[in-house]
Amino acid sequence: MVKSKKILFLGLTHIGQVYAKSWVNNIGKCAVFDFNRFQLIKFKNKNFTEEEPNLKKLKNKNNLYFLKTDQDIKNFDNIFFTYDTPLSKKNAKPNLTIIRKNLKKVYSLNFKKKVNLFITSQVYPGFTDKIISTYKNKMINTIYFVDTLKMGKAKNSFLHPNQMIFGSNHDCKKIVKDIFYKFKCKKYFFNIKEAELIKISINLYLFFSVSFANIMDDMSKKNNINFFKIINILKNDKRIGKN
Repeated sequence: MVKSKKILFLGLTHIGQVYAKSWVNNIGKCAVFDFNRFQLIKFKNKNFTEEEPNLKKLKNKNNLYFLKTDQDIKNFDNIFFTYDTPLSKKNAKPNLTIIRKNLKKVYSLNFKKKVNLFITSQVYPGFTDKIISTYKNKMINTIYFVDTLKMGKAKNSFLHPNQMIFGSNHDCKKIVKDIFYKFKCKKYFFNIKEAELIKISINLYLFFSVSFANIMDDMSKKNNINFFKIINILKNDKRIGKN
């Protein structure tokens, strides 16, 4: 159990499913909720995201609780806002409408005590600060949490990260230490806008890396070359790297 702190994962898209199932299986008690009732029922019926087939193998150990109403959110000390940012079908750009809508619901709650809200959704730098200044809920301590999940192996990358990155406009080191005391990796702290940019930077770099690999694979096929034969040579170049 996490030092008697009540943990809630709010949002059951890919990242929320991975966090909740990994947490309850390896760390301690937690609760889950989604403003989308259909998504909540799917999770309850173990209809998990197809990208993470190993989630079905994890046991709940009777430590996973399902909230009944959004008012139950007020009973938790630490809320992880784990909604993936959807992409627009028209231009593939991030569609922040649902993120704004659901954050508004959280910030509009009448909390009786101070709570920590960890936001993981990918947003543009300055988005979270704008949300904070718009809704002005003094009972919410907002922390931006940069996730570095690896698709298909998300459980392992969540539980055994190389580093953890947090963004807050106040000192949140003690909060992070208390909640993530089982995570022994190096933890870095920035302001919220910096952390938002770090997340975008990581995802952009990975996007271009995949694009590069696809281009080279296509070029290799056109020239009857096995791309995998030359990958190790590329990895040996320190400017490219083993990963």
